Amino acid sequence: EILTTSICTALTYHLEGTIDCTLQTHLLQPLLTLSQSGHLDVRQKQMECVGQILHSCGQMIQHNSWMIILEVINTGSLLQSDALIRGGFSSLQLIVTDFLPLLPPLCLPVCL
Repeated sequence: EILTTSICTALTYHLEGTIDCTLQTHLLQPLLTLSQSGHLDVRQKQMECVGQILHSCGQMIQHNSWMIILEVINTGSLLQSDALIRGGFSSLQLIVTDFLPLLPPLCLPVCL
């Protein structure tokens, strides 16, 4: 919960009217680092966090930050867990239906 809240708050914080892409990347990097955990409960919370970020401030995500989000979703699908696969699919579906125009072209093949 605290990680999700911190990331969402920081993503919606504007620096002189614009969002710093480097700052977004640094904020999302710990979420990606959780992908190295072998604990299923940690990974489920990670996937829930991605879903909450997308629902609450997905429109604020820019450039390289999308690749981090997609990497988290993809690494979750590598584990044989129905909950992680469902959560990842739900997040990917949201990205494709609501945020596809925001994705940089480099991210499009990852969505397939």
